[in-house]
Amino acid sequence: MIVIKNWIESHPGTWQFIKFNIFANVATFANFVTMWIATTFLFKSLEETPFKWWIFDYTSKESLMLSGFISFLVATTVGQIVNYIVQRKVTFKSNSEFSKSIPKYIIMVIVIVIVSTALPGKTQMVLAKLSVPSALLPFGANIINLGVQVAISFTAMKFIILPETKEDKVLKGVTE
Repeated sequence: MIVIKNWIESHPGTWQFIKFNIFANVATFANFVTMWIATTFLFKSLEETPFKWWIFDYTSKESLMLSGFISFLVATTVGQIVNYIVQRKVTFKSNSEFSKSIPKYIIMVIVIVIVSTALPGKTQMVLAKLSVPSALLPFGANIINLGVQVAISFTAMKFIILPETKEDKVLKGVTE
């Protein structure tokens, strides 16, 4: 245990990224459960309703059409709400003002929602061409989405939304 503790203390940035990914699994779980409920029950009746607007192209059978669009939108939003709460409290242990961090987070989530709602329509078609079974297409697209979300959200949360404050450093015993 001493070796692990020493490693963590000497690699705080790497440890924070590891914690971010570990605790992001709470949000990932919420995302996948929401996706399953949405595609299996809530929006199943919309699987044959094509949807195309702006950069969103859910017109192929593989995309699950309007069901896929709404399901990805809802699942991503639920996952991001859970992610903000967990990351703020656990990973970053941030004392940043909610009123200052939440507008930035909302902008980040809007970017993530646009990207991860537009992307599955394309990735599901690519996965289908790679002979991924149709039942697994939404989950394969969701895995790709989650990777994109991690890259965007960790960077934004660490450096823009929940940057370490002087108060955080004092509480951690770090002095400059």
